[in-house]
Parts: sequence; structure tokens; C-alpha cells
Amino acid sequence: MSQTGWVKLSRKLLDHWLWDDKPFSRGQAWIDLIFSANHQDEKVLFNGKKTEIKRGSRITSIRKLSEKWGWSKDKVRRFLDELEADGMVTQKRDTHSTLITIVKYDFYQSSGRQTGQQRDANRNQTGNRREQTKNDKRMIKEGEEKPTLFEISQFAAERKLSVKPERFFEYYEKRDWRTAQGNPVADWKELLLEWERTEYQKPGEKKTGYAGIRNLAEEW
Repeated sequence: MSQTGWVKLSRKLLDHWLWDDKPFSRGQAWIDLIFSANHQDEKVLFNGKKTEIKRGSRITSIRKLSEKWGWSKDKVRRFLDELEADGMVTQKRDTHSTLITIVKYDFYQSSGRQTGQQRDANRNQTGNRREQTKNDKRMIKEGEEKPTLFEISQFAAERKLSVKPERFFEYYEKRDWRTAQGNPVADWKELLLEWERTEYQKPGEKKTGYAGIRNLAEEW
């Protein structure tokens, strides 16, 4: 089962009768801490004192957590200490309250909003991945059998191509069947069709693609 992705859960779940079933499990207690943390900075009144609580934090007490989770106070303390030792929370205690901060709150509770710059960056990354995937399809694993001149000639004849199989074969044979970027050539049939498209264009059109590369190579 995949451990990535998101599941949106409403804080209204805290009011559901199933959530009130006690005692809480350890996992339920951990989710409750995330649910109960502030989603933005705000000032709260706790035990008659106004206190500013940052996003991802909450102020409570061992007694209140004990009552909510159906645990003993000692079990609550041990659980919070375990979470802190594991780098999941930090806590500040005094005689009346405990300030708990979820260390990776933004990881667990992203707002889901993106800036225009982030959206553009994501689009560019997606486009790059698609282009890379497209290129990867034209690459072969190392050690895969290379085509013979006979196979190339036979394929060209079947497709009634005008490109000369000998030139295609010699060009890549000299380069150990690698692209200009040094990657192993993948689908040689698709590559031969690309030669056909770029080699035989309308008069006056500038040759591009592999034909253009070959012309430059021949000039040198």
C-alpha cells in the first residue's frame, strides 16, 4: 500500500461519537494532537491568561489530555515524552499548562494553496518530466542487441521509405549506436522514421533534427 499522498479529514471528526470512544489508541492520540493544533497564529485565553500560540502549536494540560483520551496522567506524560524524544513534538510545561508544538505540522497539515510562482514551477517540472519520459522511450538498455543492416533495409522496404538504410546504419554504427547526448539508441525503427521525416522535406526548407546534425557532422 502506498504511503504517499493525502487524505483530507475534517476537524468535525472530533465531534463524532466514534472519536469519543475511550481510551484512545496511541495513533488516535497523535492524530488528535495534530487536529487540535492551531492552523494559524492566534491569541487564546487559557486559565485566565491571554497567550499567543503559533501555527502548529496548542496549549493544554496533562489533566485535560488525560480526561480527553481516557488515559492516566502518567501515561499522557510518557507518551508526550516519547513523541518529543522521536522529534515529533516539542513541549514546554509549567505547573498549570503544557505547550505542545508539532514539529512537522506543515508536512501533515498543508494549507493546499499554491502561489502563482509555485504553480509555474510545478508546470515546468511536469513538462520536463514528460519530455524526459518521451526521450527515455527512445533509449535502450545497455547490452540490447543492435540492428543489422539487413533488418534496417527490410524495415525500410516494408514502410517504403526513401531514406538510405546504409547511411543510417553507418552513421550509428560509427557512434556505437548512441545519440548525440551519448545515450544508447532505443527504438531504432522510430529513429529511422524520424530520419525519413527530416531528410525528405519540401525544396527550400531547412533541414532540422537528425538530418541537420548529420549535415553539420559531414561539414566538419
